[in-house]
Amino acid sequence: MTGLNKRNLYYYIEEQLISPAVNPDNGYYIFSEEDVRNLFLIKQLRNMDFSIKDIRDILNYPKSINIYLQKQIEKLQKEQQLLEKQILQMSELNERLQLAPITRDFLAEKLEEVPIPAIVQSSTSQNETINEELILLHFWGSFLQDLTMTSYRKDLWNKVLSEVRESQDPSISLLKDFLFNLSAERLEEEFARHNHTIKRVADLTDETIDQYTENIKKLLVDALNDKKYLSYWKANYHNFLLPSTKLYDSEINNTIRELSPMFSVYYNNVHYCYGKLYDWLNSEEGVELKEQMYKILDGYMDIEAHHNGLLASFVSNYEYFHEW
Repeated sequence: MTGLNKRNLYYYIEEQLISPAVNPDNGYYIFSEEDVRNLFLIKQLRNMDFSIKDIRDILNYPKSINIYLQKQIEKLQKEQQLLEKQILQMSELNERLQLAPITRDFLAEKLEEVPIPAIVQSSTSQNETINEELILLHFWGSFLQDLTMTSYRKDLWNKVLSEVRESQDPSISLLKDFLFNLSAERLEEEFARHNHTIKRVADLTDETIDQYTENIKKLLVDALNDKKYLSYWKANYHNFLLPSTKLYDSEINNTIRELSPMFSVYYNNVHYCYGKLYDWLNSEEGVELKEQMYKILDGYMDIEAHHNGLLASFVSNYEYFHEW
């Protein structure tokens, strides 16, 4: 059914990738439909040269698959480059040895003559090629779910990818490095946090949006007094939180709003709520809290440059951080 031999099956059971029930009468394993499905996934992932550790992470946190696939692609591309250089080296050596009397001394002499290509990563190597689509899907994928991708919408998505590539925004590279270094569990948490925030803001109505705006004032105060959260914010500010805010504040949003009605609602609600919060912080009533915020965050907040986006990031991340 799975095409796997007994040795492989027992190995995957031993590694706890699957946990089939055992028949108490004869000691045989009883494989459920879920076990068979997982074995199929394991077989395919092994065919892609994933390690047992990576497979375990993917099975436990399937939403992390895009990151793991991209990392594996880059790993295989590096190996491919090395193999191509080794083939070139051996081919040259083989030509030099044709019809020659082979001795150890002669072989050693020829090996010294064969130039060994230096394995140096160039600035255009696959390892440094930024996978824009992977990053965009992480941040905007929730808005594309259940969306019928007509030809027009596909054109809009390709336009977004083109805009990102042409911009050469360093934020994309920072975000990629950040996501690639997360564990599968942390990736799953990031997906959950992101989707949780999106749904809460997108679901706001005319009747609830003003109350939410008042609530985020209190959340801002609470966040500024939460030492654990402040440590999280500062630790991830430059390599993830600020770059992601810049991405959401970029011109790309105009195309995404046209592509996804849900994102258009989310975008409008964010700017309404946090625009009001920004105005309040610059009012006579709120300026004291603004000064306190700058003092506490000490260089890890610049609402003058990124007012709506950075305020939204600071408060919404705390909202999720606090609840979970």
